[in-house]
Amino acid sequence: MRIKEKERRLTPQEHEDDDDDNDDDRKRLAMIGRNKSVGPDGIRGSILKMGGETMIPYLARLLDITINNGTIPRHWKKVIVVLIHKGGDRSAVKNYGPVSLTSVVCKQMERVIVGYIRQV
Repeated sequence: MRIKEKERRLTPQEHEDDDDDNDDDRKRLAMIGRNKSVGPDGIRGSILKMGGETMIPYLARLLDITINNGTIPRHWKKVIVVLIHKGGDRSAVKNYGPVSLTSVVCKQMERVIVGYIRQV
């Protein structure tokens, strides 16, 4: 995870670690589905994917702010629940399953945090 002090110079090891983080970030952005549904924040996965490497510093800064403030944006807490037909009679409620649409940005942040926790 890249929460660093701005005034401090990075050591060679930290530069190498930062490059590894950027590689992970690139892989995460590449894995975002272009056809994913939009969550409550209205940000499409395709926007992040099209922004590519240009988006990485902004997403990293957003994660830093979120962690340092100890809060998450309110749109990340919201979810849109959609019922998806699983098969069978469409008039029977039991043939539908809920799907939760959440923020694509939030999901990316969660993956960064999970990756960091697994390293520790």
